Amino acid sequence: MKRLLIIIIIAQCAGGVKAQMSTARNIRNLESFAKICGYVRYFYPGDEAARLNWDQFIYYGVKQVEPLTNDRELSLKLQQLFYPVAPAIIINYKTKPTAYKEQRANNAGMMPVYWQHYGYGQSTMRPSPYESIRVNRDSLGKDLFDEKPKWSDILIKDITPEISLFMPLVLMGDSLQTYPAADKLFLRQLQEQAAQAWPEHLSGDDRYIRITDMIILWNVMKHFNPHWAFASMKPGEMLTQGIAACYTSNSSLSFYNVLRKITAPFNDSHTGFYVDHKDTTVKDYLLPVRFGEAENKIVVDYTNDSLLAAYFKPGDIVEKINGKNVFEYKKQYETKVSGSPHFRSWYATAYMLYDTAAKVTVQLKGKPAVTFEKKTPLSKFNARQRKQKTTGWLEPGIFYLDIDNATDSVYEHHLPEILKAKVLICDLRTYPKGNYVFDLLQSLLRNPPDKDWLFTPQIIYPDFEKVTFSHSLWPIKPDTIHQIHAKVFLLTSPRSISYAESVIGHFKHYQLATIIGQPTAGANGNVARVNLPGGYTVGWTEMLVKQQNGEPLFGIGFAPDIPVNRTIKG
Repeated sequence: MKRLLIIIIIAQCAGGVKAQMSTARNIRNLESFAKICGYVRYFYPGDEAARLNWDQFIYYGVKQVEPLTNDRELSLKLQQLFYPVAPAIIINYKTKPTAYKEQRANNAGMMPVYWQHYGYGQSTMRPSPYESIRVNRDSLGKDLFDEKPKWSDILIKDITPEISLFMPLVLMGDSLQTYPAADKLFLRQLQEQAAQAWPEHLSGDDRYIRITDMIILWNVMKHFNPHWAFASMKPGEMLTQGIAACYTSNSSLSFYNVLRKITAPFNDSHTGFYVDHKDTTVKDYLLPVRFGEAENKIVVDYTNDSLLAAYFKPGDIVEKINGKNVFEYKKQYETKVSGSPHFRSWYATAYMLYDTAAKVTVQLKGKPAVTFEKKTPLSKFNARQRKQKTTGWLEPGIFYLDIDNATDSVYEHHLPEILKAKVLICDLRTYPKGNYVFDLLQSLLRNPPDKDWLFTPQIIYPDFEKVTFSHSLWPIKPDTIHQIHAKVFLLTSPRSISYAESVIGHFKHYQLATIIGQPTAGANGNVARVNLPGGYTVGWTEMLVKQQNGEPLFGIGFAPDIPVNRTIKG
C-alpha cells in the first residue's frame, strides 16, 4: 500500500500535461501500455487481473498514458495503473535488478496458481476446442495438459529501453484469494474511474475505442496466433502501424478498413470480419454478382439476381470498376484480403463488389457503364459454386459426386451407384455440405491413417515462446463392406478451404485420387474469434494444421496433380 500511495502522490504533484505532443511519443506510450496489458491479462495468475473488466481498463489506460511526455512519467503512470491489478509485478525505470524482488506468499495450505491456454480459450466462437484456465482457481486442480510454469519462472521484459517489467507466472492461493492481494481501496478506485470513463455508446468514431481495439487484437495475435512464421509483418510492426493507423482513421467506417489491412499480412485465408450493425455505421453490402478470372481476364461468373442477369451474362469481360481498370481495382482490393496468394487473388476477384460503398459503377466490354445500388448483405448471397451438373451419372460407368452440394441423404441414396462406378469424379471446389465425407474416405481407404496432422498450441509463456502442441488425426478406418474400387478424380480450387482441406489431405497423402484443378486455400483448423468494442469481430486460424506428410499447409494449400485453369467458355 505504501508504494501505491507514493506513486499516486507523485502523479498528482506532476500536474497537467501538454495538449500538443508528437505522434511518436504517443505511440511509444501506447505500445508500452499495450505490452503490459497482454502480459498481465493472459499470464498474471492473480484474482484481481482475472476479474477485471479489461475493455474498460484498456480504454481508461489509453487516455491516461497517451499524453505523457517522457519515460519517467510513463513508468509512474504504468505503476499507478497496474499495481492495483497485479500487485506482485515490478515496473522499473532505468534500473534492472538481476533478481526478482520477491512479492509472493508461499504458506502452508496454499496451492500454486498459473495460467494454461489450450489455444485461445477466450474465443467468442462457440462451440470451441480451445480453453484457458487458471489452475487451482478455475479448474479445481485439474491441468489442461502436462506442461506448467515453475515457481522460479519470472517474466523479465524490456518494455522500452528505460522501462522493464518483472512478473511472476506462478502465485499461491487459498480458498479466499491469490497472494499478494491488492489494496482493495486502490483497486476499487481504479475500477470506478475506468467505469466512469467508459462511453455509453461504443463506436469506432472514437479514437480511444479504435486504440483499445488495436491493443486487444494485437495482444491476442501476439500471444496466441501460431502462424507468425508465415506472416509478412512482425508483431512489433503490426503494433506500431496499427496504433498509428488509429490516428489517421477518423470513423468507424475507415477503422473497419484499417482492421482489414492490418491483418492482411497474416496471410490467413480464414481471417474474417464481422460487423454488428447495431453498434457501428459500417454497412458491408454487395452487388450479387460473382466475378472470376479466366484467360487473364476478369469475367462475369454468375448472378442469382434475375434483374441483374439482363446486364451481367456469364463470360462477359469486365473492363472497369468505378472508372478504374479492373485489375488495378483488384490489386487495391487485395490489400484488404488475408490469405495465400492464390486465395487472395480469387477472393479479390470474386468479392470486389463487396465493400462499404453504397453504389458501384461497372463497365463490361462492349456495353455502357452502369451504376448499381448495392443492397444485398453478404449473408444473403449464395456463395456456393455454380454447377452445371448435379450428383449422378455423367455417362455409363462415370459417376459425378458434387461434394459441395450433396447432402448426407443424397450420398446415402446414391451409394449403391457409386459402388458400381468405374470412374468417380468428386467435386470439392468449395466446402463439403455433409458429414458423409468420413464414410467416403473410409470406403476408399485400405489402411487406417497413421499420421498426425492436427496440432493445438499449449501455451504457458507469453510471446508464443516455448509452446508445445497436442497432436491428433481423424479417427477413421477402412470400411471393408462398402469399398469403392473406381478410379477417382478430385476437383479442387482456391475456394477449397478448412474442412474441405481436411478431406483433400487424405486424398492427397494416401493417394486415393488424382487431384485436378487449382491449389487449395491453405487455411485449415478451428477458427477463434475476438469481439472488439464498437461492434467488430475478428476471426483467425488458431490451430496449426499440416499436410499428412509433415510439410506446411498454411498459406500454401494442396497442389493439384494436374493443374487446370478456368476458361471463358467454361
